[in-house]
Amino acid sequence: MTSDQDELRWETQDSQTVYRCPGFQVREDTVTFPDGRSGSFHSVEEQPAVVILAFTPTDEVIIIDEWRQAVGRVNRGLPAGTRESSDSDLRETAQRELREETGHRAAEISKLCEAEPANGLLDASHHYFVASGCEPTTELDLDDNESIRVETVPYARFRTAVKEGSVRDGRAILAISHYELTHGSWLSGRSMNLAEQFSDAVTDNIVWHVLTAQVIHRPQAVLRHNLLMLPQNGG
Repeated sequence: MTSDQDELRWETQDSQTVYRCPGFQVREDTVTFPDGRSGSFHSVEEQPAVVILAFTPTDEVIIIDEWRQAVGRVNRGLPAGTRESSDSDLRETAQRELREETGHRAAEISKLCEAEPANGLLDASHHYFVASGCEPTTELDLDDNESIRVETVPYARFRTAVKEGSVRDGRAILAISHYELTHGSWLSGRSMNLAEQFSDAVTDNIVWHVLTAQVIHRPQAVLRHNLLMLPQNGG
């Protein structure tokens, strides 16, 4: 059943922008619910964003500490930002944000995954990239409302910080979790790749966090489960 035919679908009768500011805008929709009732729904619209899991040539991760006014504290996370009209594609957005927020340039950038961080409220889509061979090439070029400190740390240390909960940034947690799903050293050559099973179908961050927490906290159990799912005829 397609989304256009789904019995859960709301019909949008009218839409208008009720608030606009740099970075996002708020939309109000007049909708008809499946049972025939009418109502309104507010959501936030913003440009597609990129999140970059960046590695130096010595396989350290480039992280940023940034003040987050919404929660009133410094947040430890990964370079990230929204696409600008001058960007030819999202890889260029990732390279630009990496340069502006960390002063580094990547030798290679590859797509990791895509997720909708909070699709009950936002229309946002976050595109995750792995940047390798990152070298410092320039000074930081921050926006007026950005306060950022850059650091490089061993990947294992940052992964442990995610596992133990000292990293609270949802984008960083998802990036590390998905990276472990697809690149983790515990994956055997014959085990089912969980990311291949779920990445195309699961875009909701909450579902991803539940699933991938198992990878970081109980990797051997996940691996055993994968091996049990393999065909038993050696195929």
